[in-house]
Amino acid sequence: MEYCPGCLSNTLRIAGSGIVQILINDRPKDNARVLFNTNKMDQFAEDLEKRLDDFLKWLSEFKNLEAQKRVQVLTNDFKCSNDCRIPMNVKFSIVGVLITKTKLDAMLGKLGLKYSMDLKIKDS
Repeated sequence: MEYCPGCLSNTLRIAGSGIVQILINDRPKDNARVLFNTNKMDQFAEDLEKRLDDFLKWLSEFKNLEAQKRVQVLTNDFKCSNDCRIPMNVKFSIVGVLITKTKLDAMLGKLGLKYSMDLKIKDS
């Protein structure tokens, strides 16, 4: 559970739907976003893996990249139970909220082998 940046209480909850952004080594890619709906989480996991695959395929074409890739999956689609206004630039990790760390690690392990990359979840 995340703390609200407005009231500093642990009253944040994930919205019913929204957008997740993928960052690798703190860098975004324009189309590295995934829609989520808490009623369709199986579809979300598939879509997330496809976007990660696309991002890593694109990255694999570059030379002189850092050996280890730090992956973040973030969203600002949280709501505070106290109706606090959450700034648009504040993003929270979805690991443990929309996807388990174990499942994301498995995705990254599979894709890391495919693209010969050392992929790790970056703690937000």
